[in-house]
Amino acid sequence: MVKLPVRFNPAKLAEEGATYESVIPLRQFARFSDSLESSDGEVRVQTRFERDGNGRIAAQGQFSVDCQLACQRCLQALSQTIESAFTLTFVADEKAAEALPDEYDPVILDENGNIHVVDLLEDEMVLRLPVAPKHADEAVCRSFGYPGEAALTEADSTQTGQSGRKNPFDVLKDFSKPD
Repeated sequence: MVKLPVRFNPAKLAEEGATYESVIPLRQFARFSDSLESSDGEVRVQTRFERDGNGRIAAQGQFSVDCQLACQRCLQALSQTIESAFTLTFVADEKAAEALPDEYDPVILDENGNIHVVDLLEDEMVLRLPVAPKHADEAVCRSFGYPGEAALTEADSTQTGQSGRKNPFDVLKDFSKPD
């Protein structure tokens, strides 16, 4: 395996046909790191550059990152591995990206035909973040003071004074009465 350069021209790498790998500090991915509890760690990536059947330059690979997210139940740190395979197609500009068929995932190169490794991966990483990360076992959250789903449902029922939820449209019932 050959180490992936920090900044590179995908067309040249496609000509070589080698598989590249890199380990990149997580803190270099600013947008991705903003969603994490800690920017400590590293992103592991393997990529192969080639020309597809239509002559387009493409990158196929995978990345993996161990990161710390905030659990949405207890707001404590949660360790999670995010990994994904990707296939990207390189284009010169926005117009060329729009002209690609829908099954292609375009990446726009700079004016010299180059791209930075962070720019190559960061969008894919952000898209793989869970919407609402939670500890798999609710007991972990309860150990941090989270009351649990059952307790929250019971507290909600007590507040409404009934076993079900209060109908938010009850305030409108007086509007429909004739005078």
